[in-house]
Amino acid sequence: MRVAHHIDDIGRRAGEAVTAALRDYTDRRTRLTEQARPSWTAAESVIRDRLQREADLADYGSPQVLLPADVASASPHTRRL
Repeated sequence: MRVAHHIDDIGRRAGEAVTAALRDYTDRRTRLTEQARPSWTAAESVIRDRLQREADLADYGSPQVLLPADVASASPHTRRL
């Protein structure tokens, strides 16, 4: 009986250790994702601005008629949602 009790105890502790490790991993992953998210948004903004500038510069070769809404935003390539 004593050996069976020890085996059960080892199994229980191993299960608790795995559960705690999974919880720590999930918490760390969530925290890192939340910290990284603003930098992704900033990177997307920089890329969007660069593409908009490149499109504006490309328009000098073939000028387009700008509508009032385009003039207000200073670029016909501004994405409107």
